[in-house]
Amino acid sequence: MRIFKVLISLLVLMGPAVGSLEEVRLGPYNISFEMNTTSEYTISAEGPTAGMSPDGAGFQRYNLTVDGDEGFAFVVLTEYDLPMKAGIGADLEIVSNVLKSAACEDPKLYQPLIDGESGVLGSCRYPSGNLLVVASYSHEGETEDGEYLSRTNCRVLSSFPWEITRDMLYTLHVEMPQTPSDAE
Repeated sequence: MRIFKVLISLLVLMGPAVGSLEEVRLGPYNISFEMNTTSEYTISAEGPTAGMSPDGAGFQRYNLTVDGDEGFAFVVLTEYDLPMKAGIGADLEIVSNVLKSAACEDPKLYQPLIDGESGVLGSCRYPSGNLLVVASYSHEGETEDGEYLSRTNCRVLSSFPWEITRDMLYTLHVEMPQTPSDAE
């Protein structure tokens, strides 16, 4: 009986394990994150699709969709042919434009670390009370002539409740593809 009580106490102290680690191959990238929910959701990967930026740089885009009972999330990885302007200023413009086009109320902007990189996180609510969160960061950039440049941008858009979105962003990790110089 005593062992039973100790086991019950340990289970209560540990709390429920609701998060599940998701690992997805998205083109040449490996993405992992935790979904802090017990509700049903599906994950689908798409891409690449090719395009051209307004600056004339070609890109490949890869999309990951998480569609669930409590909301949806998109992870969009864009790989540019040339190093592009990156950093907080570029991320702020991306997030602000998405929030503006979503026409939700009273947007808030923050500058957290996402996947170990400086990024921008924005959120706002619709009149219905539903939350929209948008985040953007550039992966493995370099400073060249005083300007921060990167070939890869990661964007996240989520309508999941804040706790789920927060944990997804906190655990998000994008493993970059190895280049020939990395393999040496």
